[in-house]
Amino acid sequence: LRLMAHTFLDMYRLQTQWANCCTQTSYLCSIATWTDAAKDHYFNLTDPLDEDPSRLALAPPAASPSAASSASERGSGAAPPHPFQVGSAPWVIRCHSFLFLKQHKYHTCTDYRSDLAISTAVTKVGRSSLEAEHAMFHEVGGRGGRMELLCRAHSALVVISPKDHKPAAHGLDAHASQCSPPSVSVPSGIPSRPRSASIYTFLTRPSDIDGHGHVNNAVLITYLQNARVGALAKAWDSRRGAASGSALHRALPSIRSLYIEFKLPADQDQELTIFSWCEDGALSVAVGGCAGAPPAAFFELARSDGALLARARMDFEPSAPPAP
Repeated sequence: LRLMAHTFLDMYRLQTQWANCCTQTSYLCSIATWTDAAKDHYFNLTDPLDEDPSRLALAPPAASPSAASSASERGSGAAPPHPFQVGSAPWVIRCHSFLFLKQHKYHTCTDYRSDLAISTAVTKVGRSSLEAEHAMFHEVGGRGGRMELLCRAHSALVVISPKDHKPAAHGLDAHASQCSPPSVSVPSGIPSRPRSASIYTFLTRPSDIDGHGHVNNAVLITYLQNARVGALAKAWDSRRGAASGSALHRALPSIRSLYIEFKLPADQDQELTIFSWCEDGALSVAVGGCAGAPPAAFFELARSDGALLARARMDFEPSAPPAP
């Protein structure tokens, strides 16, 4: 497992709660949130930037008095565990990819208060960009227990200037030779949206907004799930009559992988529309896990003025035939 190359001290650790894994939607949102937290942890394993706002990437410890002091406390000759220390420089995510390896029954793959550990490694650097991969493990039996791989993830991000909010050079491309080999690959092709695409329209809520003042990226993934459930509900009602929410969630096919591109941020109290479809037409035709369910679903998230905010693709596990 290449992403475990760094020491266990470098891994981001957490303990799950029931709300994180009780449904497919909560599990997806939690994983997206945890991988973002793991990035913050990985990019700040040494002391943050000094007070000079013009500096974006963390300088070597000797160049920062606070970093030098911290190194002294850690011991003589201590060095950062890796050179990719972004520090307090702001960055935005351009795309996420997730490969789910253990999620067929979301509330049982990890139990209440399960211990998770996430390793991170940078796989590519550009002038202002970074690509990172994560491996998420369930520490079976508690911290220090057997490591069970749950998910792999990939993120592409861009460091931006706090002054003009444009891409800014981070200086980390000098360490490109220390990048880890990439290991996460998921389908990412998204065909043109057909006229028959299903439509789901809604308003963003104040609770969707994060500390940056826009809808959090993990919340955008829950929007895709809401569109799936809405499409399934329409198909279900036309075939079997009204269904309960729990029945609809149980009928959702397991997701093998997710790819999402972020184009523009969404704000509070905006009216948004999600267009969803499969290769054969509207998503509501076969998204419910019945025989002939699509191998993939595609999404576009747009504002009421037509501006595209995100595009996504979900690939599903093979579906079992419906009960007679």
